[in-house]
Amino acid sequence: MEEKQSRDEREDWRECSREYRDERRARRYEYWSWRDPIGGVVFGLMIVCLGLAFYFKHTGVIPASNWWAYMLVGFGGIWILGGLVRLFVPRWSYRALGMLIPGIIVGAVGMMFIIGSFQFWPFILIAAGIVVIVVVIIRAIWRSSRKEE
Repeated sequence: MEEKQSRDEREDWRECSREYRDERRARRYEYWSWRDPIGGVVFGLMIVCLGLAFYFKHTGVIPASNWWAYMLVGFGGIWILGGLVRLFVPRWSYRALGMLIPGIIVGAVGMMFIIGSFQFWPFILIAAGIVVIVVVIIRAIWRSSRKEE
């Protein structure tokens, strides 16, 4: 009798362990299925941009002396594009500024080296501030429209 009871206890323990493990797996799957895929796409596009910059440098399409400035402009454009996509997808909009502001800064620095004029660097800060203000206003409007629904 005692042996049968201990066997039942072991089976109950195993069943509880299985349920707990299955629950953890379900939570893990839910977490990974809702993750933001934009970061991976942006990283891939940046590698493509780097490859294009090297290719264009070696073929003479862009000058070899400042090929990296063109690469910076490309990186900035990719970050801005990723930030705009994140901005308009509600699930990931809280992370949009983390791509928009660095994208504007990096792109503007690259453009300054391409143009050769460094007197415009304060406009980088002005543009970054305007982006922050616009994003805050858009979020406020979006949140107020969601509350009304």
